[in-house]
Amino acid sequence: GWLYWHINHWWIRIDEVDQYGNDIRVKRLPELRDNEWIRAEHLENCKRERKGYMEIGARQGGKSEMEASYFGMNAVLFQNTQNVIVCGNDNDLSLLKDKVDYGLNNIWDGIKIPRLDKTWRSNQVRLGYKMPNGEDQIWSYIVIRNAQDGNNTEVAAGTTAKSFIMDEVGKYSFASAFTDAEPAFKGKHGWRAVPILVGTGGAFDKGKDAENFFYNPEANNFLGIKETPESKE
Repeated sequence: GWLYWHINHWWIRIDEVDQYGNDIRVKRLPELRDNEWIRAEHLENCKRERKGYMEIGARQGGKSEMEASYFGMNAVLFQNTQNVIVCGNDNDLSLLKDKVDYGLNNIWDGIKIPRLDKTWRSNQVRLGYKMPNGEDQIWSYIVIRNAQDGNNTEVAAGTTAKSFIMDEVGKYSFASAFTDAEPAFKGKHGWRAVPILVGTGGAFDKGKDAENFFYNPEANNFLGIKETPESKE
């Protein structure tokens, strides 16, 4: 499952204080926090019920690390897969590409799949092996697409997604792009992938679509969660 993968195989950079009192970034495996436990539980429920997952808010909660890790897991563990990341602009794409790069480069050699593409020149990275005759034996794809603030509704055209994530959905009108992308992750038995929509609290310049999906999950085939507050008595 994703939680085991995340805390045992996906290296990230976190803040620590060195012996001189300086704030530094260090390489380490993620801790088993409540954040990851809750995400993992809901992702498994979404997978079982073939519904989408949406998470909004919680700055510094590790959402982008989750996105990169989830893509890394599917690209490494599942052969013949396409794993699609959609962002609204190049800046958000660059941040996610950096986290995906770091995680893939530091995976344990026992399960690592080599990268055939060292850069994102064509907005994708192919994992696989170089054969003795020089041909590429492709294992999987990680595809980065720019929705161009929602103007590119055909952003996922031509893909067949094992994993599908739309990042910073509060920054652009994404509903049309999501609807057009649905054939990419829809199979014979329903959604083959759990589409993941992520947004950061405060970054809601064009958040009408995000608000609609968040408050009407069932209407959009997303898993609705209603938490009961614990008693403070």
